[in-house]
Amino acid sequence: MGGVGGKGLFASRPNDTFGVGNFYVDFSDDLQSSLNPLVTFQDEQGVEAFYNYLATEWLHVAADLQYVNPALGDANDALVAGLRATIRL
Repeated sequence: MGGVGGKGLFASRPNDTFGVGNFYVDFSDDLQSSLNPLVTFQDEQGVEAFYNYLATEWLHVAADLQYVNPALGDANDALVAGLRATIRL
């Protein structure tokens, strides 16, 4: 697992924040084979990226994108996008 994040990705936007993260879970072969009669089980991995735009001091708008290749072998990969607004009074 790892990631990187920061502030001020663009010179004109010094207070915006961003981040990118990645994970990989390597489940043991013993665990995978013991669950195999019940479910197909494999390693899991994913990546996430976000950008937080400070429109004003009291309004923040964030976009987030996640991709996951799940551990359950019969489950489809997931791509999830999100948008969030935060108002601070």
